[in-house]
Amino acid sequence: MNADIGTVVWKEYREIFRGPGSRFNVLMVIVSVALVGVLLPLQQGAGFVTSPIMLIYCAWIPMLMVPTIVADSFAGERERHTLETLLAGRLSDRAILFGKLCAIVLYAWGLTLLGLLMSLVTVNVVAAAGGHLLLFPALLALSAVTMSFLASWLFAGLGVLISLRSPTVQKAQQTLAAVTLLPMAPLIALPLLLGDEKLGALLMGVVSRVLSNVPVVVGMAMLLLLFIDLTVVWISLARFQRARLILD
Repeated sequence: MNADIGTVVWKEYREIFRGPGSRFNVLMVIVSVALVGVLLPLQQGAGFVTSPIMLIYCAWIPMLMVPTIVADSFAGERERHTLETLLAGRLSDRAILFGKLCAIVLYAWGLTLLGLLMSLVTVNVVAAAGGHLLLFPALLALSAVTMSFLASWLFAGLGVLISLRSPTVQKAQQTLAAVTLLPMAPLIALPLLLGDEKLGALLMGVVSRVLSNVPVVVGMAMLLLLFIDLTVVWISLARFQRARLILD
């Protein structure tokens, strides 16, 4: 089983970095790593390594990375007429599904961690004082690793679930974009409903409560992400039926 999953992972990476869209994928890698590894640390300075806001970046970077490749996972195979060959092979349903999921998760998670390591280099080069080495606090580093992993699974699972039933890559990308933008809807609606003053007061209250209970809030967020991840994977397993994957 593990060997079969590894085979699918290797196949996915060959398509990501040697396929038709490989140049765009490489460009997205450079942009994403530079964003979290250079630009954000330059803006925030030494405070970047101690700020809980960094955890938001750890969840946001996978959301930026995943859509560029996940839509191709099944919809791309369908467009290239290689899905039939993949499904006709000896690989089990779970090996195919988890192989594609693991490839996407390792891609997004690995690049997020690479960006965080680069951010330490950036901060120490431009903001280190007195020759002291600046590092993430242990709890914050562990939270960042965990948060980015869970976020990678969330977006990979949603993307694969959408790609399973999308006739084209473009359709999968459009649907995934709509799903990932859905959480942004309150940010658009609240200013219209409350006005700037009430919204400002509300945000200040929320931020003050969050900052006073950061470990509790982060722990609850991780548990929620874990629950959603498991639910999405369970739904994907239930919907992965070979006979229904080849759309007319």
